[in-house]
Parts: sequence; structure tokens; C-alpha cells
Amino acid sequence: MKKILTIILSLIFCMAGITACGADGDLTVKMQIGNSVMTVNDTEKTIDEDGTVPILMNGRTLLPVRAVVEEIGGAVKWEEETQTAILTYGDNEILLTIDSPTAYLNGEPRTLDVAPALINDRTMLPIRFIAESFDFDVAWSEQTQTVTITKGTEAVKPTSAPLDNDRQESKTLVAYFSATNNTEGVAKYIADGIGADIYEILPEVPYTAADLDYNSDCRANREQNDTMARPAISGTFENMEQYDTVFLGYPIWWGNAPKIIFTFLESYDFSGKTIIPFCTSESSPIGSATAMQNVTPGANWLDGRRFAAGASKDSVAEWIDSLKIDFGSDEEVSKMRVQIGDAVFTATLEDNAAVGEFVEMMREAPVTINMSDYSGFEKVGFLGLSLTTGDVQMTTSPGDIVLYSGNQIVMFYAPNSWSYTKIGHIDDLTGWEDALGSGDITAVFSIAE
Repeated sequence: MKKILTIILSLIFCMAGITACGADGDLTVKMQIGNSVMTVNDTEKTIDEDGTVPILMNGRTLLPVRAVVEEIGGAVKWEEETQTAILTYGDNEILLTIDSPTAYLNGEPRTLDVAPALINDRTMLPIRFIAESFDFDVAWSEQTQTVTITKGTEAVKPTSAPLDNDRQESKTLVAYFSATNNTEGVAKYIADGIGADIYEILPEVPYTAADLDYNSDCRANREQNDTMARPAISGTFENMEQYDTVFLGYPIWWGNAPKIIFTFLESYDFSGKTIIPFCTSESSPIGSATAMQNVTPGANWLDGRRFAAGASKDSVAEWIDSLKIDFGSDEEVSKMRVQIGDAVFTATLEDNAAVGEFVEMMREAPVTINMSDYSGFEKVGFLGLSLTTGDVQMTTSPGDIVLYSGNQIVMFYAPNSWSYTKIGHIDDLTGWEDALGSGDITAVFSIAE
């Protein structure tokens, strides 16, 4: 299992562009978890007038970006219609779209380890990708819980865990081409289910609706009828040599893989790798992989699987399980640790999809959630992403921990009747109500040893 500490910038947009001030020469910006004061070249400054502080949440460090952007001399704009953030610094421009793993640096596609997400009107973006694209250095100190962003000759090197997903720890890649987003959904289920890296094969010239009108002499038909057609791919994928297993996804076009898949296969050396094809089609079978095997000498091809449009996460998971391949899964977890200040409790976990996903989050890093009182019987806080729900009507009891609306964790100190997905229950309630107290708290969830 990959051990990841991903640093995320929290962009707070006000439906208008943010124009930043310039910062000349060497620059070092330091922000510490829980500290509303940052240092800029050893000068202390309040992050903002609201007392915003960087926090750890779900293994990610959230930084208030307005202050950072103004200090580094960049600018941020937000396009509401496309849900896209546009970051500019000097001659460089980055485009990041909510929920898309593909970013664009100066017009060139780049695959992100973490897709941007919109949470409580805040856009979460990957800091290492942004900083390095703008030629800044980012370092994380585990000992002091400090993020350092550096420009110039005094670059600070990371002292402990990497800030972003370290690709070299992963041995499985999910590569896919998806013209109408059907294949993309399956690809993401696979990547999420086994903790693999993901790469979208993007055509240099995107396919239009007219290009896919199979009842005409469309581009897709012409390509499929031309044995030598090799549509160009936009950009390249780095470090292909590090992967042992590649899931390869595509739609079925006239009974076969699109010719852009051959472009991809002929662009890299797959000798010694295991390739597992999957496709999407309403009726056509996955067909023979012989043609693809012929352009990948030395690769080990396994039998693939066809999925219909809108395939469920469970159906994809069942197929992955049927492959009988060890993707680095960990032993079953039945207990978690809940820390509130100095108080530590153990909870017994339920057996459901939400718990499984929550456990995977805790495997990567402790999950930290800021929680507030609600209605005099619970503490509630946003998780930062959505888990699979299995809501049932229930009456909770003190010590119950549940998932609400898919993206909020609730801990009860008094009963309530509502529809929830249960996560677990505190084993020993001694000191539980005192630990929750009457104000805001920060709860840290981790796997119990």
C-alpha cells in the first residue's frame, strides 16, 4: 500500500479573479499546522484577518492560498461555467478542473496524482505540481508540522515523508482512452480500488460528436478501416518503465480497440509487463487482443473484461477480485483509534463499503477532521470527500460514529433518529462526553494497532 502525504492548496474563491502582488528575489514562505501566522523571509505576517490556519485533513495539508499567491507574485482566476482554476505566474499558466486528473501546463496535458476537488466552496489543488511548475520548491517537516515554499538559491529540501504521491512506490498503472466518459468511470473505479496510478490517453486532436457519428463517413470509421492509422497522442507519460502491471481501457469501435490505443502501445516498451485490457460497449464483446499483442512483444496479456456504460463500482471490484492478483492489499482492519486532544478512544468498525474506503484513507495517513456541535447531541465535521453510502434509518446512541450525506463524519454523545451509514462505535465511553466538550474539536482517526 502506498504511503502518501499529499499537500493540497486550499483556494478560496470569491467569484472574481485574484490579482497578486509581486515578490522579487529569493522568497521563503513558511506555514505551520494550526498557526494563523506565517513567515515570509523570516518576517511574521497574519495569514488573513479571519485567523485562518493551515490544517491537516485526510492526510493532506490545506493551505490558505490567497496569502501564498500574493507573496509569490502569481494570479488566480476562476471560471464558474467550466469549474476551472487558472493559475498564472510569469509566462506559465496552469489549468485545473474540478474532479479531473488531467491538468494543463502551458497547454500541455499533465496527469495529476490527486484530482482537484470542490469542498465547501473551496477548491483543493495539488501544491507540489503547482509549485514545481512555477519553479518553486516545496518541503514538509514532519517534526515541526511545517510547509515551506521556496524560490531562489535557498531551497529547502524535504526532511521526511514526500509531499505528493511518489510514483516510484506504485507498480500498477491504469491507462485509458475515453471518448464519451464511459471508459473513464471504469478506469477510476479500478485505480481507486487497488491504489494504482492513472493516466488518460488524450488525442492531440480531440474527437467531436461528428467524428463519432458511426452512421457516416466519420473520422472514427476512417481510422478503424485504416490498418496504419495512428492518431497522435497529446503529451507523453513519464516513467513507464517502473510499472509491472498496466490496466488498459478503451471503448469498442467496430469490434476493436480504437487506433489511438495502438499509438499508445507502440510508444513505450511493454516487455516484461502484464497488460490487462478492459473495454466499454453496450453490446460488442471485448474481442481478440491479438493485434495489440503483436505490437507489444514480450508483454504478458491477460484476458480482459467488457463493461456496459454506467458499470457499477461493485461489478468492477468483483472483476478485480476474480483476477487473483495481489495488488498490495493489507490485512483486515476491525478497530480504529480516535484521538480528541489528549483523550484517546478505540472504536469497533462496521463492515461496509464506507468503512472500507475510510480505512484506506487511514492507511495512507491519519484522518484529521475539525468538528462542531449540532443540535446538542452530536459533533459533525466535513470529511473532504464522499464515501459510498448505505444509509439506514436508525436511532443512534452515545459513542456511535456515522457517515452523513456521504461526506460528513458525525460522533454522538446523545441519541438521535435519522438515516445514516454507520462507521463504528466507541468501545469504552469513559470520558467520552467530557472529551467532546461543548465547543469545536479536532478529531484524529487512525488504524488501531
